[in-house]
Amino acid sequence: MHSLKGESRAMHRRHAVLTVLAAAWLAASAQAVTIALQGSFECAADAGPEGSSYRLTGPTTFGWKWAAFDGDIDLGRHTLTFDTGGGNVQTVRGAVTGGGALVWDGGGQGVWQTTPSYLAGRAANTFGGGLTLRRGMLMLAKPAGVCAVPSAVTLGGGANQAILAWDNDDQVDDGAPLATVGPNEARLWLRGHADRVGPLRLGTRSFVDLGAEGQGSLACADSHDQTWSPEASLVIARWRPDGGSVSFGSDATGLTDAQLARVGFLDPAGR
Repeated sequence: MHSLKGESRAMHRRHAVLTVLAAAWLAASAQAVTIALQGSFECAADAGPEGSSYRLTGPTTFGWKWAAFDGDIDLGRHTLTFDTGGGNVQTVRGAVTGGGALVWDGGGQGVWQTTPSYLAGRAANTFGGGLTLRRGMLMLAKPAGVCAVPSAVTLGGGANQAILAWDNDDQVDDGAPLATVGPNEARLWLRGHADRVGPLRLGTRSFVDLGAEGQGSLACADSHDQTWSPEASLVIARWRPDGGSVSFGSDATGLTDAQLARVGFLDPAGR
């Protein structure tokens, strides 16, 4: 039996589907089911029977007590927000599907800003509504070539910096547009890996860190028609002449002269 605690809860069991509306606590049995839900859930670590899947029926927030999701998550047309409570680790290992969006609120202050959560597992994600990483660090940890982010990526908009990090090559769909927004810094940590993305829209001070050996590569689509704020900049860190690269399009027209003037190097300085 599945047990619920908290305010305003309803449960309907038909054809191995458990529907939960606006519950504050969910403790699940050992039987794998599909859990259809909406509302805000601050749930126990690894809640849900092993192998269970989730289907959203409305906007949903998973709170900081959720730790790992082994089943698939069907967003439908809704938004799923992960709220780590300021930096608790959350890991999604199943496939995230549907036309909805993911919003991630990661680490808050101090060391928690760089405590990662993970989009992991062996199955490709196919959700169509985009990923917004508002703050903290999210690690893309699918096997190389298995898509972790299949649609538009937005970094920023939260109370501190937003960091998208790579644990393998080819984690983002080749055509997925990338945008950085203020007021705080946005960071791409390639960690020596390579990926290809869509065009870049620059709205805040942004960094591309190629990794300790400078071997990372980020190939953006032609971005000359994208808005780059005159207050924003793109800083490339840990570049080496024999290492990786950051590119825009297939030739010198991938950025305008005004955009190119917004690009600089942290190290080596002045490159």
